[in-house]
Amino acid sequence: MARPEKEDDEKKDEDNVDDKQTDSLLEEGEESKKKKRKRKRKRSKKSASKEEEEKEQEDAAESSNNNVREDDTVRTAFVEGVPYDATTDQVAECLLKHTKIERRDITDLRFPTWQDSGRMRGYGHVVFTSKEILDQVLEVANNQKTKLWMGRRYLSLQKARPKGNGIDPNTQHVSAPSKTIMIKKLDYQATEEDIIQVMEQFGTIVDGGVRIARNFKTRQNKGFAYIAYEELESAKKAMEHQQKQPNKPICILNRACILDYDEGRMKGSFKTATGRLWSREYQHQQPSSSGTSNKQARTK
Repeated sequence: MARPEKEDDEKKDEDNVDDKQTDSLLEEGEESKKKKRKRKRKRSKKSASKEEEEKEQEDAAESSNNNVREDDTVRTAFVEGVPYDATTDQVAECLLKHTKIERRDITDLRFPTWQDSGRMRGYGHVVFTSKEILDQVLEVANNQKTKLWMGRRYLSLQKARPKGNGIDPNTQHVSAPSKTIMIKKLDYQATEEDIIQVMEQFGTIVDGGVRIARNFKTRQNKGFAYIAYEELESAKKAMEHQQKQPNKPICILNRACILDYDEGRMKGSFKTATGRLWSREYQHQQPSSSGTSNKQARTK
């Protein structure tokens, strides 16, 4: 009689094992379904994020095509006397302390720094939310009894001059027309792509036609560059835009630039952003003083 009982026990054990296997298979199936759902959610999130990025890029492209930043001069103050080791946040704190305004009343702080040390140059611009706030700050700053002290120096404020590129079209000296244009007052963070994005509206730029002057060691932008067009008319269009619309300067990375025709021959020490000599990278496009390439000059 013992054998049938053993057989029954073995069958029960086998049934239990089968049940466990089926349960584990079901659990695995549910887990795989959950993973697939998560993957779909991730894909949908990625696609949504890509769409948002594309929209942001389109908006940025539209704003860059305008090439004219908002005229905020009426609510901007020019600031001098800033300590060279100060920061923009410290300048803001000084204004808040002495003028009793709030931090939200300041929309932008534009203070140039030296390329090598990163220290302040001692001057800059502060943009406020309204002209009334600017007048309130200037009233305190111009009071002889109070001075906006920052360490051993004190801030001197005045209304910013009308926005423009600093050029009087009636007195500006313009060089002889050339296919190559020199860009001055360039933003220190600007790249070749940033310049092309703005300047190609005037005409086709030659391959490798944008040359940015860079620091030999740090590769930092020096604040000026050269751009070579395929046609002389394209360079003339850019110059005409500057001369006829001085109140709407050409802006690269929200900084107004000054244009002039290039005079003379390119230096052989110009390098690309990767540190390679420009003359070796673009041997076929070395511009001469007349704006034509050396290859074209030899064939004439």
